[in-house]
Amino acid sequence: MPANKRSSIWNYFTIVDENKNISKCDICKQELNYKHSVSNLKKHFKRKHPTVNIIPENTTATTGTNIDNRLSEDSAGFDADENNDQPTTSKKIKLDILSSNKQNIERRKQQNISTYIPKKITGNIKKKIDSNLLGLFILDYQPFSIVEDKGFRTFVNSLNPSYDLPNRHTISDTLIPMEYEKSLQETKEKMQNVTNVCLTTDCWTSPKTESFMAVTCHFIDNFKMNSVLLSCDVFEENHTAVNLAERLKKIVAEWGIEKKIILTISDNASNIKSAISKELGWKFFGCFAHTLNLAVKDALIIAQPIIDKVKTIVSHFKRSNLSMTKLANFQKQSGIDIPKKLILDVATRWNSTFFMLERFSELENCIRSTLGLLDAKLPHIIPEEWIVIKELCEILKYFEEATRSISGENYISASLVIVLNRGLLNICQALHEKEFTQLSKACIKSLENGLRKRLGNVEYSNTLAICTFLDPRFKTYTFQHDDAVENIRKIVTNIVTEMVTKTIEKKTENTDTDSTSNFEEKKENSNLSLWKCLDEQLAKCKPKSTSSSSRAIMEIQRYLEDDVLDRHKNPLEWWKENQYNYPFLSQLVQQKCCALATSVPCERLFSKAGNVLNERRTRLSANKLKKILFLNTHAQMKLRV
Repeated sequence: MPANKRSSIWNYFTIVDENKNISKCDICKQELNYKHSVSNLKKHFKRKHPTVNIIPENTTATTGTNIDNRLSEDSAGFDADENNDQPTTSKKIKLDILSSNKQNIERRKQQNISTYIPKKITGNIKKKIDSNLLGLFILDYQPFSIVEDKGFRTFVNSLNPSYDLPNRHTISDTLIPMEYEKSLQETKEKMQNVTNVCLTTDCWTSPKTESFMAVTCHFIDNFKMNSVLLSCDVFEENHTAVNLAERLKKIVAEWGIEKKIILTISDNASNIKSAISKELGWKFFGCFAHTLNLAVKDALIIAQPIIDKVKTIVSHFKRSNLSMTKLANFQKQSGIDIPKKLILDVATRWNSTFFMLERFSELENCIRSTLGLLDAKLPHIIPEEWIVIKELCEILKYFEEATRSISGENYISASLVIVLNRGLLNICQALHEKEFTQLSKACIKSLENGLRKRLGNVEYSNTLAICTFLDPRFKTYTFQHDDAVENIRKIVTNIVTEMVTKTIEKKTENTDTDSTSNFEEKKENSNLSLWKCLDEQLAKCKPKSTSSSSRAIMEIQRYLEDDVLDRHKNPLEWWKENQYNYPFLSQLVQQKCCALATSVPCERLFSKAGNVLNERRTRLSANKLKKILFLNTHAQMKLRV
């Protein structure tokens, strides 16, 4: 048994070999010898994990009090049971003798005091419960103070009275940092085996007016898309290209992925674009969702007077409870069981203007009726403007669908850029033929010009073209220009040819090594072999080995001739099922298709940060915020696996 097993240091170590006195650190997995004391373990913890505070050894005063209370209650119940008006033992014996002389006399056995004392839980079980408890703060973003709420403590005690619920300081200063270091090390070890990654980055200002910069990394492991938060720290410097580049360079150096970056995605701001392209020399691609957002905003300037009227009316309803009540009453009279609320657009939210116009148009009759009863001075929307609002909703719904499709993080969304760009251009051309008002037609023309100007011809982007080509849902069918198809086919063929050549060379080296080691044995038995005749016949009819380029062309041709995958299915799952049919193309998918064509992961991360920094947690430091957000992305990645 380890010395001083009651020491709190054992909350962070697991015994590996009790006979040799070897234990393993739960964070860094390093094995240590504790011999006759735990001083060696404590020194390791202070040296390797200084950010994790060791929980002090708990006194048993509270536990003892609880046990004494339970014992007093149980004892009182036991005494009360003894005083019940039940037949005494002598009376029972007499009744039993009268009924049957052969019946045995049952005597009441007194229970031991240990029956009323809850059994202690083992250290491993406590660690497991502590880990599950952290899910409240990592996955659900609950405040640390929830463990001090009476109702929650009573609930946990009813589930397991032996579990000592940690306080908020232990969770904040010990359990969270410990889990962070453990997850950080696991993630870094996993990243060492990754060949190519895609980065997304963005900046954000918190409710505490602190500026944050986030960097997320995306890669494919075992045909599953994985996302890792590399950094989410306060950015106090000016947002110049040089400062942004220095921060990005420092982050990727800490993770050791400088030579693994194939693409970096952010918004279209000039400072971050210059930092990535000019200062760092990385390949940059503007966020497709942001590009759509900018194109839509430019087009909506034409209809800005009408949008301003709608926004003014919606803002009034948001401020006035009386107006909202009247609007809800009109909705109920119109047959709407659950009244709907108006939506106010936000400058930083994508498609929020579309959602505002869509809800406003949906409740047209109710809004008109409510406005007629209000005394407030609100702008008047004429019938022609109501028509424009409906037409804008019909136009913008396709752009909203494209933004929603590109904003996924569990699949290769880069392959959708060429498809969605071509689809939106076709939609714009089709909308020109419909009978719209002049204002709506001008918006359509502006949207079409914005797509062509901001994106250009994305078919000739090698990275996006490779992702589209290797997506079994699209292959070459979504390319508009034949020369773009021929170009990407040559690029993929050259890449696969190099992969085949390296594989053949590696096999040749292994074969030569085996031949040299067995040369003497083969020389001695060269004239005697059971398989000599068969080997000679096979050697005569053995075909010449095909070249690397031929094997590459054959595999690509078989892939293109295979059935196209349904567009609602996951292409990575298809590749996992067919990796043995297309061994080299499947390797290329895991290397090149990790690109995400949107910086939505950072936007979604900042949305989570806003949830963490709510009214109950405004005092949460930037360091703790970073740890919680990292643990959240790590937990989400584990759930997907």
